[in-house]
Amino acid sequence: MHNLGRALDAAGRFDDAAYWYRQAADQNWAWSENNLGVLYLFGRGVPLDFKRGVELLRAAAAQNNPNARINYQEQDFSTLFRDHRARTAIVQNALVEKGFLAPQDVSGNWGAPTDAALEAFKRAAQLPEKGLTLRMIDKLGIVDKLSANITAGRGGG
Repeated sequence: MHNLGRALDAAGRFDDAAYWYRQAADQNWAWSENNLGVLYLFGRGVPLDFKRGVELLRAAAAQNNPNARINYQEQDFSTLFRDHRARTAIVQNALVEKGFLAPQDVSGNWGAPTDAALEAFKRAAQLPEKGLTLRMIDKLGIVDKLSANITAGRGGG
C-alpha cells in the first residue's frame, strides 16, 4: 500500500497517493504517516489541514521514522511566520503565556525579542533544533490556532 502511494505521489497523482497512504497509515505504518502528513501540510490530494499533518508527523516520529523525525524535529517552518502578522502574534502570545516574552513585545512583527524568547524557550524545553520546528510548535501548544489561521488563509498571508 505504501509503495503504491509513493509511486502515485511521485507521478503527481496526490488524490490516489493519499488514499493508499491512508490505508497504510491506518495500520500505523510510520512511512505512510509521514508521507500523508506532508500531503496534509501542503493540501496536496487532501484538504489543507495543518493540525492533521502535525499529528501524523508526530506519530511517525514517535515510531522513530527517520524522515518523520526530520520533518517534525529538524525542518524549519519559520517561513510560515515571517511576514505573517497574525501567525507571528500566535507564537508571541504563546511565548508570553509561557513567560519567555514580555506582553509589550507582542507586535505581530518578528524581531530580536521574539528570536531571544524562542531561544530561551528552546533551552528551557531542551529542544536542540534550529529555527521553528513542528515539535516546537507542538510544545508551544499552538497547533490548533495555527491550523485555523493557515486553513483560513489557505496557506497564504
